[in-house]
Amino acid sequence: MGRKKENFKLKVFKKTDDLPAEWDDFLPENHFLKSNSLNLYEEMQLPNLSFQYAMLIENNTPVALGYFQKLKIVGQHLDSSRMTCWQSVLLEWLLKLIQPKLLISGHLFRHDIQSFYSKTEDAFQTFKQYQYILKSLCKKYHAALLKDVPEHVSTYFSNFEPQFLQLRNDISMLMEIPAEWGNIDDYEHALKHKYAQRYRKLTRSFGSIKFTELDAASVSKYKNEIFELYKQVSLNQQVRLGMLNRNFMPFLKNKYPDDLKIWACFENEKMIAFASAWVRPEEFDMFYIGFDYEKNKDFQLYFNILFQSINQAIAHGCRRVILGRTALEAKARIGCKPKYLHTFLLIKNRLIRSLVLRVQNDVQGGGGAWEERHPFK
Repeated sequence: MGRKKENFKLKVFKKTDDLPAEWDDFLPENHFLKSNSLNLYEEMQLPNLSFQYAMLIENNTPVALGYFQKLKIVGQHLDSSRMTCWQSVLLEWLLKLIQPKLLISGHLFRHDIQSFYSKTEDAFQTFKQYQYILKSLCKKYHAALLKDVPEHVSTYFSNFEPQFLQLRNDISMLMEIPAEWGNIDDYEHALKHKYAQRYRKLTRSFGSIKFTELDAASVSKYKNEIFELYKQVSLNQQVRLGMLNRNFMPFLKNKYPDDLKIWACFENEKMIAFASAWVRPEEFDMFYIGFDYEKNKDFQLYFNILFQSINQAIAHGCRRVILGRTALEAKARIGCKPKYLHTFLLIKNRLIRSLVLRVQNDVQGGGGAWEERHPFK
């Protein structure tokens, strides 16, 4: 990674308690990389996850900071039931033999956070700083994932770091909310006839379900139900790097009581689904959801969570709904458009590299019917 030896020095810390005062002083006010924000994820004690905090020094002065997550890869991170027999056996053997560790740059559980900060305005210089830190840290890891790399930096990874493979079809689905929409009825009226009919049919099935917002105390009260519903969705994914625990949502809701909104769906008194989102002045950014797959057959929970997201976005005056990377066709059907993201993967072991790339190709594919969905008039 890079041929020229830069005049840099790197300091690496394992705990926020070890960070020097210069760390927080270097950052803008309220930046995610402030130590009190980073410490929250240490307190959560998420499974198989630990952290590294990198400070890049040049001429005795900090010039860049990086936040990295370290994930021990275990069997639950990949669904072997969808693999061929030989792939499943190979995966199990490799996990036991190698016990792979993944270095993650970017946030494993969020896409809206930049985990690398530099004060330089030159994109290539920023890339060189980023590159130097990665070169130093990657020596101890079997693989590295660069998630949600800023576009002005990703260009340099594409051209100067061929061993980092850019993941194909890394897409987030978005919907722009017209300023004239005042409520969800305006969304319905904007749909073509067949899509409007489908919207009415799906929402009728949701009529008996109570959809209500939870405050911090209620999130703590229902944390077990939320976690079990999250697991139903998470364990249905073929690739699930990183897993939450029961305290994840309560921790975040207590830390960000106004920005993080969490809703629950109740059938009578039983929670059968939940949804969460980061609500900002202009954006409604869907976070984690969970639902009972059996109840989904009766109440179309997934699609109604998407419709409720649009409804809540309009109610909060947001101009954009961000619905994330999964279920592209479902989100295209309700009116979302793709935004292509920039994620890179380095895998040192050839066998693991071949296996993971095969799984990634199966998951992401090369496009599909979702691209043909145009639900608005």
